[in-house]
Amino acid sequence: MKSDHKEDAPKSWETDEQVSAWNRSKADRDRLLGTATDLMLRKAGVLEGSQSLLLDVAAGTGDQTFMAARMIGSEGKVVATDISGAMLQVLADIAKQEGLSNIETHVMDAQRVDLPSDTFDAAISRHGLMFVPDLKQALDGIRRVLKTGGKFAALVWSSPERNPTLSLPISIIARYAGISLTEGGKNPGLFSLGNPETLEQAFIAAGFQDVSVQEVPHIHRYESVIQFIRGARDDVSAGPLGEMTKSLSEADRKQMHIDIVEALRIFEGPQGFEGPSESLLVVGTK
Repeated sequence: MKSDHKEDAPKSWETDEQVSAWNRSKADRDRLLGTATDLMLRKAGVLEGSQSLLLDVAAGTGDQTFMAARMIGSEGKVVATDISGAMLQVLADIAKQEGLSNIETHVMDAQRVDLPSDTFDAAISRHGLMFVPDLKQALDGIRRVLKTGGKFAALVWSSPERNPTLSLPISIIARYAGISLTEGGKNPGLFSLGNPETLEQAFIAAGFQDVSVQEVPHIHRYESVIQFIRGARDDVSAGPLGEMTKSLSEADRKQMHIDIVEALRIFEGPQGFEGPSESLLVVGTK
């Protein structure tokens, strides 16, 4: 396994506190996104025991990387890239601990895919594309490194309306932090690629063929809304929203927490907390 950590990554994903917080929530993400991740891999054409070379863009700490590496097996390889060297170091450490020698990591901005052309059999990205400032440049680069006929499959969050479990707390946090959330493709953000038509056109504009977009539902299942919020705190603290909340007073943070609990109680019932959510799965062929 090779590790190449030459570039500097954004401060918002580099501190030990933030990377550790993100990694602690791995089990929650696996439970929520495991089925969708498996679908993404299969739509990309990843096969069990194949000799495929797979590119994982914006891999983070590697939740989907490990699933892909196990699916491909020792005859294939997964090249995991991310702009955060700290995130990739966690990925590399876990891969070593679990004996996954078919993973290679490279610190790399998704907008500048510095890899050989016509090299990869397939590419994936799970919940990373919506944060890329120049999506066209990123998609051009990913398409360039794919072999002819290779597929790129990516998951992005759908619209705020289809993700109330996420958008309600985020809107409350933004209100307390005094910021404006611009979504709908105008600026990078959690829901910026949540319009299926916009997502499809972006792939077509980059030259991908046979582009398809499908909705993939998720349910956040917890014993209670309080348990959900406790788990979600790690995800929030690991990104830009966490930085924003640090400037709030203790009183404001407590009231913000109360407001979030009240807003999410609509998803709490006899079976516990069941918060609806949705991703879009886009697939294109070179």
